[in-house]
Amino acid sequence: MQNLMFDAWEIERAMRGLQLGGSHRMGRQRHELSTEASSALARLNLRIAMQLMALHSEMHSGLRKKVWTDDEERIDDVFIEFVGFVGGKIKDTRTVSLLRRDRQDNSDTDTAAILLQVRGEVKIHLLRSSKKLNASTLIASLKDFWTRSASAFYPAKNWRIESPQYCSLFTLRISPSSMSLEGPFMDMSNRIIREYARYEHHFVNVAFVAENGSQIGPWVFKNEGADFEYKMKDSLTNGAQLAGRKFKFLAFSNSSLKEGRFLFFHEPEDDTSITVESIRTWMGDFSAIRTPARYAARMGQALTATTPTVDIDDSQVKMHHPDVKRNGYTFSDGVGTVSKDLARVIWDSLRVGRRALSALPPPDVDENESNVPSAFQIRFGGAKGMVSVDARLRGKQMCVRDSMTKFNSPNCKVLEVADYASPTMARPAHLNRQVILILENLGVPNSVFLRLQRDSIKDLSLMRTDVGKLVSMAGKMSHFGNFVRLISKNDDDIHGWISNEFIQHCLDHVRNFLLKEIKYRARIKIPNGWTLFGILDETGILKEGQVFVNVVGVLDSKDSGPPQRILKGQVVVYRNPCVHPGDIQFATAVDVPQLHHLRNVIVFSQHGNRDLPSQLAGGDLDGDQFSVFENRSLFPTAVCIPAAYTARPEKIHPHAVTINDVIAFIIYFLKNNNLGVLSKRHMAVADSAPGGPRNPGCIHLAELCSIAVDFAKSGIPAVVTSETPSFKQKPDFMRPANESSNYNRYYNSDKVMGHMFRDPELNSAIHNAEFSVAQPSNRIQRRDPLWDFILESAPEDWKDSIPLARELHASYIWQVYEITSYCDPVLSEMDLWTGCIDMSHRAYYRTHFNFDAWAKDQYGALMMRMQKQMMRDADDESVRKLAAACYHVAMQEKKPASETGDDGLAGTGGVFGFILFHHLL
Repeated sequence: MQNLMFDAWEIERAMRGLQLGGSHRMGRQRHELSTEASSALARLNLRIAMQLMALHSEMHSGLRKKVWTDDEERIDDVFIEFVGFVGGKIKDTRTVSLLRRDRQDNSDTDTAAILLQVRGEVKIHLLRSSKKLNASTLIASLKDFWTRSASAFYPAKNWRIESPQYCSLFTLRISPSSMSLEGPFMDMSNRIIREYARYEHHFVNVAFVAENGSQIGPWVFKNEGADFEYKMKDSLTNGAQLAGRKFKFLAFSNSSLKEGRFLFFHEPEDDTSITVESIRTWMGDFSAIRTPARYAARMGQALTATTPTVDIDDSQVKMHHPDVKRNGYTFSDGVGTVSKDLARVIWDSLRVGRRALSALPPPDVDENESNVPSAFQIRFGGAKGMVSVDARLRGKQMCVRDSMTKFNSPNCKVLEVADYASPTMARPAHLNRQVILILENLGVPNSVFLRLQRDSIKDLSLMRTDVGKLVSMAGKMSHFGNFVRLISKNDDDIHGWISNEFIQHCLDHVRNFLLKEIKYRARIKIPNGWTLFGILDETGILKEGQVFVNVVGVLDSKDSGPPQRILKGQVVVYRNPCVHPGDIQFATAVDVPQLHHLRNVIVFSQHGNRDLPSQLAGGDLDGDQFSVFENRSLFPTAVCIPAAYTARPEKIHPHAVTINDVIAFIIYFLKNNNLGVLSKRHMAVADSAPGGPRNPGCIHLAELCSIAVDFAKSGIPAVVTSETPSFKQKPDFMRPANESSNYNRYYNSDKVMGHMFRDPELNSAIHNAEFSVAQPSNRIQRRDPLWDFILESAPEDWKDSIPLARELHASYIWQVYEITSYCDPVLSEMDLWTGCIDMSHRAYYRTHFNFDAWAKDQYGALMMRMQKQMMRDADDESVRKLAAACYHVAMQEKKPASETGDDGLAGTGGVFGFILFHHLL
């Protein structure tokens, strides 16, 4: 490889182009992108240009939080000088020429990795700097930082995960007055990016955000007026200028539409003739769809995050399998079938990929290989939905029903899996505010909910000492939960591991989070209740109102019965979100020997006047999950007639839908999407109105919620008028955790959720848990059972790996901060490790609908990347040595909190010691 070289003139011209027509600013001043600057950026390799722009964004973002005493333009001067300084310092063979002109050459990834490392270190440096900064003090401090850090510089050359299951994309954030680039971030891949994998770095997520960086909503358009709408429309119609190139709007998924996030593509300048139009043509034929909303939704199927499995030959699939229809209802809506043999092949493909990509293998991957999921949520060409195992099918066969096929897509023959019914772990069902609101209204006594709440509090108190209780709750603890499951299997070899100080801190954190989940979301586990994918009884044996449920998995100690059993008798079934009083219904669970092979799914009958799924909040079988419980204390005294949930007529275009029609719908949707507002209004009105959720006003609000749910596909918004029921005050249980009591806005509810919210036992437990987290014990742990085990198990020369462990540890810390710093205050490493992320007191600067899920996914990708680096070209003995060294660096060399300071990194790095720990077991 060549040495890293910088051409100062080229760099300066390129850096002057980073202002992006107002991309980085502190005030309202706008900058124009010059033709010369754009040309300079265009001459740089695309990957390198994107990394440089993102580094520039990091500096501007960091300096917004400091007192900057110079003109804004001086930041660019500092950046140019610093980049030149760094370029002169890197003189080894770990990278290649920065200014490689061939944009399709992939050998630039080392240089991109170097710049990614620099960005992380600069971000941390700016965070830790407490001085007032100007151009001269900033460049001096940056050079000093570089000089001091050079000896420990470790390029994250393997930040990519080489798997078709994952991709790595930048995100361009466009606010009313600015733009900034961030990333790249690992994410689940999709059909489009896999097909055009050679051009992965040509894709970019473009997110339209509010001025403060938060997720876009109707209020942004009201506050910013027509200027922002014009800016959005212009970017979607004419493309976004980025790194001297034009990125054009391509498509979006259903979830990303709600987030204001869209996939753009830079058309390559080669002989392939790949354009956004040619990609859309490859996706499939959408010409028969005359509604812009549905047209866009069908294109979005190709952007669903999926895992590719096996190619399906035409002889193996039966398309247009007939649906079961009656009285205008489709009983088989969205579900097909698959043979046992083909299900086995699909599962084998998934298992291999998940095991290879898991730093700590998920429990359903390493269980008995004979366990195969009973149902898969799939994408196959233009079809979507579920396929369930049909024991009557022979060979490798799949049947796709008409209700599953949304458009024709002859180019896509790979079966893609979005999710599956775990063959070994049934997912528990939980109460929530909406369910409690309806169950209380249907006659369930208040004492039942309070008892369940207090039982949950007691379980959480036992978690710190009772290994069995801890393992039963491990499913709520993300990566830490997987670690708990693995180490608990070796309890005899590592006696007392639960007393490890770091693990105790983790348990305090989990307990504090789950207690707040109870208080502010009423999230309480239902004993003998599960949440399962819904499928159809293909045999036709089940009668109207009957279901078949064969539950398999490790059950909570509060559950009665064996770890596998078939439900019998009366059960309650519902689907979230519940807003209509008829969304909760009774069913009769029966034993059908012909269905015993179906596990951890709920099988619905194909008989009757109306299918049961459609009665449960308008559900179907294309991937909906239904909660079922047999806990009789929660049975209502009666149920209500379900809502009709009939499809509303869509507005049909008189001409073929164009991309301009789709763009117009995007803006219309973002200006009128009011589902969240309606859901909160429904809850507030239902608490105070006579009759609760059965009040006519609440029924009307439930109907509006149903319309709002379908808005993204139907194109029809839920219209709120002055006649729509509203409220003056909210019940106290709707008060957010970060908001103090204000009796002008809230009143003490006399319904059960008010009593649960104010429960002294719950509030006392939360107070004690918060104290434990804020004031962890400073006692010196005399014995660490995990360290004792390592000393007994590791090779004698494990200390030889300490230098490498320290380098990897430094790399791990800044990559953690890359994830945690999108919040204010920043997340902790323990938030990510346990998956228990409390967003109630934080502002966040990601546009994803579920920020906590995004953060957990990013941390999972980081864990996989680190394990890949650690195990690269290493034999088993070397891995075991490094595992011991990593634990030593993370736990034995850690500094006291008093020495690390409160800079967002205090205490970070402990989890690093557990990444390879399972290799010692």
